[in-house]
Amino acid sequence: MTRPRFLITSLIALAGLSAAAGANPGDLLWSYGRHMNSTGYPVAAAGRVYWNGTMAASGNAAGVVALTDSGQVIWETDPGVGDAGLLAVGGDGAVYVNSIVSGTTTLNRLSPIDGSIEWYTPIPDESYGILEGPSVGPDGNIYGVTSSPFTYPNSRGSLYSIAPDGSLRWTVTGFRDQGVGSGTYLGFSNDSVVVVQSSIPVQVSGFESDAGSISFGFDGVEHWHDLYSLVQNSVGTNSRQATFSAVTGLVHIANRYAGENRLRAYRGDGSVAWEYSGASCSPVIDAQGNLYTASNSQHLTSLSPQGVRRWSRNNAMAGQAGSFGITISPDGQYLAATIGACYGGSCPGRVYVFRTSDGSTLFNRPLPPQASGVSWGMQVPSFSPDGSKVYVTARTLPVYGSGQQDQQMSYLYAYEVAPTPPACGTGDFDGDGDIGTDADIEAFFACLAGNCCTTCYPNGADFNADGDAGTDQDIESFFRVLAGGNC
Repeated sequence: MTRPRFLITSLIALAGLSAAAGANPGDLLWSYGRHMNSTGYPVAAAGRVYWNGTMAASGNAAGVVALTDSGQVIWETDPGVGDAGLLAVGGDGAVYVNSIVSGTTTLNRLSPIDGSIEWYTPIPDESYGILEGPSVGPDGNIYGVTSSPFTYPNSRGSLYSIAPDGSLRWTVTGFRDQGVGSGTYLGFSNDSVVVVQSSIPVQVSGFESDAGSISFGFDGVEHWHDLYSLVQNSVGTNSRQATFSAVTGLVHIANRYAGENRLRAYRGDGSVAWEYSGASCSPVIDAQGNLYTASNSQHLTSLSPQGVRRWSRNNAMAGQAGSFGITISPDGQYLAATIGACYGGSCPGRVYVFRTSDGSTLFNRPLPPQASGVSWGMQVPSFSPDGSKVYVTARTLPVYGSGQQDQQMSYLYAYEVAPTPPACGTGDFDGDGDIGTDADIEAFFACLAGNCCTTCYPNGADFNADGDAGTDQDIESFFRVLAGGNC
């Protein structure tokens, strides 16, 4: 039967709708800006995106913002709540962030509903800043590392563990921030939390070194440590965290050993199972145990679970400045990476998405110039839970002068990766095999009135399958589909 195009087009025009096709990989879906010059990772969970940061130059706090996956603000915390360190989301949806109040570091649990503080716990031992975290471990407890203004042996920064109810489980003291070029990273295995310190002396259990990796059980008891001398901070921001493979049971850490960038795979007792030379950032791992890592020269490499190279892409991000880390989509099909802008503004920051099958590029895009500068200073990107979007943060070039850095902007961008087919009805609403007929339209409106036919779309008047039946959104979705568009 011929589709009644005139009727459908007229109905769409009357409704003021668009029958535009869906987004393509690499399309910028939306952006959101706020006054911040220091930002954390974007964290996507349960249809929301959480983001935090601070205005460090003036001491004015920014806090946490929660947005829908389409970019609308749901809530913002009061300034100062969650303006230090990173952000984590627990299995129950609770949001965990650090704050610094009167020189004391606290861990805050926020309600995902409205951002209100459900509890907060001070971190003891004279901690006064955040080196890493918070992170939610596989045991459900929350971990982080605070810093200390004192030198060894009086360093009082702590690795902490706090239960989901806010009770302090234990601390291990002896961590100290050593300034520019330093870094501290948290990772987990199935039974331990692993701290990696780069360019920071390790002051734990009475020993000290230029850098090292330390594994603690979830009870705070040290399992093993590996000390080494780091010549310089030669890898990207937030790219040395320990990563665990459930396939092999190994913990993987990239660092600078004996003057060379290497990736090491550690057994549960701290012995080294294998090494791979040239890797500058700790890998991300797919469900089959394959590893994906990168180097400072922007090479991208995939290794087997045994550390054998599967494929390598030289100069995958050639010509771009700055350092980067990589992340993997939940389904293991894609890698995402960001590259920082040149300080002179001659090259913008970029976002890259690669296929894990062979390292080929799905897309690479320059981040759009915003406000008064070129985007730079990105964090490691984050995928949406369904892998259809990738979220990237960046900030504009600083504006120097009295109070001017408060005008610096940070942005959150959402890019399309793989459009997700909507779980909604089709143009054959009445199920007779003919698509987009007058009968389909009549059956749809009858269903809206409560008289659905037995062969009609199973969800009935909930055409867009969002749980609400007979809404304006259902009607709009129905006519978009009839016109050949997406739900």
